This record gives sequence, C-alpha cells and structure tokens, in this order.
Amino acid sequence: RRRLGVGVGDAVSVQGGTTTAAVVGEDAPDLSPEAVLVGATVRRNVDADAGTSVTVAPVTPDGARRVTVRPTHSFSLEGDADALSRALAGRILTVGDRIEAALFGGSVVVSLTVVDLDPGGPNAVTPETTVAGRGAGDPGRDGGGAGPPAAPAAQAAGGAAAGRAAP
Repeated sequence: RRRLGVGVGDAVSVQGGTTTAAVVGEDAPDLSPEAVLVGATVRRNVDADAGTSVTVAPVTPDGARRVTVRPTHSFSLEGDADALSRALAGRILTVGDRIEAALFGGSVVVSLTVVDLDPGGPNAVTPETTVAGRGAGDPGRDGGGAGPPAAPAAQAAGGAAAGRAAP
C-alpha cells in the first residue's frame, strides 16, 4: 500500500489479462512486499490465477450515472430496481466485471456481468446512479476497464484481504 500511496478503502485498478477495479483492504502480515492479496472475484475479473503477475495502480473512480448489468445465468431481473441498486451501492465497477449481488435480504445471490457504465469506468455506484438490468440473452458491451496502470507488476496471491474486490 505504501509504494502505491493508497490506504485501506481506496480504489485501485488491477490489470492482468483484463482490467478491473478493487477496494484496498488491510495488509496481510506474512505477505511479500512485491505481492498483492486479491480475492476470487478480482482474480476472475482480471483473468489471473494465484501466482500470476498483475499490475496495480491507484485510481479515482467517478460516480456512475448509469450501470447496466445482466445475469450470467437465466434469471429475470424484473421487479424492484431499488433492490438491485441497494445491492450494488458503493461498489466500484468496470465494464465486463462479473459480480454477485445479494437480493431479498441475502436469500438470493445473483451472478451478474456489468455490460455498460456511464461514464466509462471505473465508477462507483452511488445513490444517484440509475441501475438497470438486461435479460441473460440480451447482448451487451464487453471489455473496457480502468485507465493505464502506473505501478510495477506484483504477484497475485489467493485470498481476499489486501486487494479485496468490491464484490
């Protein structure tokens, strides 16, 4: 964290095969200074396995005006749009991110893909953000990501602490 000049709760871009954004968590005491500890969601979103080199850089996300998601499996997102907005509140997202959202008090967890952001990401979901859902078969944009990273590559370790994702 010190090398990047970021603190717990700050946003960073993580680039592997693709790019996503994550929220910095607490340092892991036994972790090498050249390593970052990221959770399964971040590793999946950057197409990296444990031990794969990734590049991490500070990023300042904009507040999203609009976020569009679609379920990764057949599932209808019709109904209470506010429930989906509450489930995504505070998350930092990029187009192409695969995330999970707990709905109905956590009784249903839905896997989603971010298909559109306005403005382009990374963006934070705020109370002012309009959140929309598409059906699982609806086409959407894929790809995108954060701006160019500025930190040297680090080794991605399995886990969920130091670079925990905004799931």
